[in-house]
Amino acid sequence: MPIIKSFKKSVKTSEKSHLRNISIRSKIKKSIKNFELILTEKKGEEVGKLFVDTISILDKAASKGVISKNNVARNKARLAKKMNALGIAVPKKQKVEKEVVKKVKKVKTVKEKAKPEKAKVKPVEKVAVKKVEAKKIEKKKAAKPAKEEAKKAVEKKLDKKAAENIEVKPAEKKVSKTTEVKPVEKVAAKKVEAKKVEKKKAAKPAKEEEKKAE
Repeated sequence: MPIIKSFKKSVKTSEKSHLRNISIRSKIKKSIKNFELILTEKKGEEVGKLFVDTISILDKAASKGVISKNNVARNKARLAKKMNALGIAVPKKQKVEKEVVKKVKKVKTVKEKAKPEKAKVKPVEKVAVKKVEAKKIEKKKAAKPAKEEAKKAVEKKLDKKAAENIEVKPAEKKVSKTTEVKPVEKVAAKKVEAKKVEKKKAAKPAKEEEKKAE
């Protein structure tokens, strides 16, 4: 078996065509034999029909490539000779007239969509409708400035909030922990501190004497 896909396919197709060719060749042989048998009986009408049938079988075989055109022509000539020898006229191949069917172009019928008919309005009703429409338009025009004002108010509020967030607070002055002291208070404080120092000095020798006594 072949390996390539195309060759595998060709093997299958050749087998099918071989079987078909065998059947066509067998038909040709049978038709020729039948023709020769009827010639011996000298039946003119039947011979003419069989002659036409055999020729059609031979032509089909040649068109399919089972037999060569030369082979078909040779067989036709032999059959015609046999008929002429017996004095039977060779019938011409009758062409079956096919019924000529006139091709009528199909006209595409486009279905027109039924347009909805507008309801007829009386003149009085028309005036009323126009007034209603005019009122609606006036309301819309009146509503527009109110909406614009509301939008502007909201935008102003948002701008103010943004400005407040952007403003930087001034730096607070650092207050020194040491409180400012007036000159009179300074003198009094110095005196108090001097007294405390003297008391400490006087207390030191007293403590030393108590330690020695112990």
